[in-house]
Amino acid sequence: MLDNSIEDTYTYIYDVRAIFSSNSAETSAFPVRYLTSKKIKIVISSTYVDGGNPAPNLGIILQLNPPADVLVVFDDKGEHVESFEEGRYNLKTGVDGSVILYLASPHNIYQNIQVYSQKYGSSSPTECVIFFGDSTTISTDMPAPFVDLNDQNSLDIPTDSPYFNVHFPVLNDDIDPDAFSCVISTNSCYFTKQNYSSALLPQGVQVPSAYLNTVEDNEIYYFIENNTAGGGLTSDKLIFQAKGIPYKHPSIGPWQNRTLKSRPLLNEGQTAITPSNISDIKFKLKNIPESSGGYTFRTGDSVTFTMFINGYFAGSNVQKNNVFELPPIIIEDPCPENICISLPANILAGYGSNQSHSPGRYEIDYVVKPENSADKSTWSRPTAWLKGAITTSI
Repeated sequence: MLDNSIEDTYTYIYDVRAIFSSNSAETSAFPVRYLTSKKIKIVISSTYVDGGNPAPNLGIILQLNPPADVLVVFDDKGEHVESFEEGRYNLKTGVDGSVILYLASPHNIYQNIQVYSQKYGSSSPTECVIFFGDSTTISTDMPAPFVDLNDQNSLDIPTDSPYFNVHFPVLNDDIDPDAFSCVISTNSCYFTKQNYSSALLPQGVQVPSAYLNTVEDNEIYYFIENNTAGGGLTSDKLIFQAKGIPYKHPSIGPWQNRTLKSRPLLNEGQTAITPSNISDIKFKLKNIPESSGGYTFRTGDSVTFTMFINGYFAGSNVQKNNVFELPPIIIEDPCPENICISLPANILAGYGSNQSHSPGRYEIDYVVKPENSADKSTWSRPTAWLKGAITTSI
């Protein structure tokens, strides 16, 4: 569910990212990006996962899929960059840990782009979907997708899940769904990608409700991109209203900003994470009556804790941020009076006060998954639980 789990944070050596920009278009939100432009600038940066410092002279692979003979890649000096294999380009970061490229095409094409370290398994790939051209001028080849609307042509945003389902009409037999990927565009800003054959199943594709508007109309369309050759097909738009409260939570939408503020006197006064207590951080969640009825959790429920950190490298104003989930806790019988979570010291180290001597902030949310839920996406709304300062290095 999260991009970074506790294991992922320390499995990889390098963090390789790609930032896209264009003079004629805006990028959509991470993790799938979208541009409408004939020429796109890519800044690829590499840092060490442990410490966050730049990783200079690092070999990087740029992977374009499908390989397109109508796409040109050149560097910041205007020199053409040749692929060493079909659709794969060898790059190297400079002393600042970055490399700049430009991609250009005279045609309307979709491209799947990945960047990762040449050292196998040393970085998690950054994957993006880019459209070169003008999406407003493309003819539509497929009918619009559909969602479960009520009699007022409105979507009731689910209260027990972070997602709503988008369904797709089955195309003719000339299309092999296993050879295509399906990319859903929600309000021209947020993109969800899935194998097309999976998207055609009765349940459709789960799209985060955080992408929806509740004031203005929503627009959804999709395109399918060929996994083995250039080109793609685009659908008509579905326009509808949405009512309710979108499930806005960074574990579902990693692109969401989160401003953490102090909330004192929680958890019996223990709110600060410091060098003196970092080695033994434990919190207890009490099972108490809730205002909505019932208790916090019951036998068979699964409770997942998510931690967010907006901190600093010690003595600087450079931010050191993280978001991760702790392994879920299954409530056993008899139901306990409280459950305890432990925070590993190695994932909390390295946060210090900034140049103004202000500490970073942390926040912990928990979500309860109901007993015997067959749908893995069925969650209660996240509950903000603990907040406080974090300063673990001097």
